[in-house]
Amino acid sequence: MAYILTFVEKASGAQKTAGFLAHFKNTGLAAGFAAISLVLMGAHAPNQEHGAPASRHITVCVTVADFDTCTYGGPAALQVAIDAASSGDVIYVRKGVYVPAQTRHVTYKQLIVPSFAAIIDKNIDVVGEEGVVFDGGDKIKSTAFTIKNSRVSFKNITLQNFKYDDPEDDTYDGHGLFIIDSDVDVQGITFLGIQKMSLIGRGDSNIQAENLTFKNNHMGIWLEESAHLRLVNSSVMGSESAGIATYVNASAKIYNSVFDTNLDDGIFSSGNSTIYVTNTVIVRNKPYGVRAVGTSEITVAYSAYHENAENDFNDETAQLNHLEGTLYADPLVDFQYQPQAGSPLLGAGDPDLRLSEGAPSDIGLYGVQKGQVADAP
Repeated sequence: MAYILTFVEKASGAQKTAGFLAHFKNTGLAAGFAAISLVLMGAHAPNQEHGAPASRHITVCVTVADFDTCTYGGPAALQVAIDAASSGDVIYVRKGVYVPAQTRHVTYKQLIVPSFAAIIDKNIDVVGEEGVVFDGGDKIKSTAFTIKNSRVSFKNITLQNFKYDDPEDDTYDGHGLFIIDSDVDVQGITFLGIQKMSLIGRGDSNIQAENLTFKNNHMGIWLEESAHLRLVNSSVMGSESAGIATYVNASAKIYNSVFDTNLDDGIFSSGNSTIYVTNTVIVRNKPYGVRAVGTSEITVAYSAYHENAENDFNDETAQLNHLEGTLYADPLVDFQYQPQAGSPLLGAGDPDLRLSEGAPSDIGLYGVQKGQVADAP
């Protein structure tokens, strides 16, 4: 059975199913929704060939009026779609601005996470059409997405303006993607104006991330417990706190990325965590470009430092390793961080990472062929 799930909302976001039904009762559409529900649960999609794979394409739209082209639409559409999805289904999100009208709470240890959308015990893909924005709005304080005990991929989505009520309590509102004990593939996601942490990995999470943009958030990336991140072709800019911070036994591998103008270190490790950095530009961060404390370890190779308040620091008990290829020079990049003529980044990259034509890689964004770092150490 193949269905299409589309979610596009200009002024409302995910709600619980009860709230969704109430919305339709208020607009006189409850009967229509009931009929559509029966179709979605029991009918075959048009042009579906007998014996086709069981995975479905579910489409979500912002407004109820889009029901003729979407599986779900309206205030609760995305959460209803997630709840209805089975293993292997793809949720396709139509363009529009989605704002939360209700939240679903997820718990982790002592934390309560009020979530615009919660994905728990699922194996699904969430794919955004160009122009999909999830906006925290002003009425409800929430975290955009919470993923727990799941295998999920996210593509082509902007998360912006998610806010908190209290910066210090155990209610985890105001975050972007909160990933707990899950395997998550994140591609083409932009984080803007997130009041707490933009991308969080907790527990035994494994995050593969490519082509991410972090801009003007409180913090870029937070990893704790034994969470692992592989970050490729991404930029972390203008964080009030760290660009990336790792704790306990977390780990990160960073390739062909940029950390620029973060105000509480570009790259930070503590506890027993480890970070490996290569082909990366580390510029204009304060107080340090790279800092390791506790018994943590950071290794930097084939990367460029420039105009940080201080380039690096480590405690006596922490390790900070600079391998071959570290540069201390103006990277000569444009506003998109691409090397200009005469840039010292050109051809100076990690020899284990090659351009598609076999030439030496460049330091910085897209200094190797897209996806080519997948097999890097």
